[in-house]
Amino acid sequence: MIPAQSSLARIDLEIDDDSVYAQACSWHGTMVCTVPDPVVFAAGAWNAKIYGNPLPDAPTCNLNLSASHDFPGVRSGVGPCPRRSPAPLFSILLL
Repeated sequence: MIPAQSSLARIDLEIDDDSVYAQACSWHGTMVCTVPDPVVFAAGAWNAKIYGNPLPDAPTCNLNLSASHDFPGVRSGVGPCPRRSPAPLFSILLL
């Protein structure tokens, strides 16, 4: 008998910190591009507040499938004991 397990998860990853800023494109203190996030001028540069933005290249869905096989063994004269394979046979990650 080969026991199998599976799981499916929807992952909604976003930046959840109100104090995180990323430097926006500016040239000598002047904005040179359009930034959709609110911007503030601090430390000589324009910074965009990125709270609530999704993480780039993060997967949106995760599917895990695993199966293992029991191998009978012997425990010092006590009798057979099952041993599981050390790792899943396969795993799939969907982006």
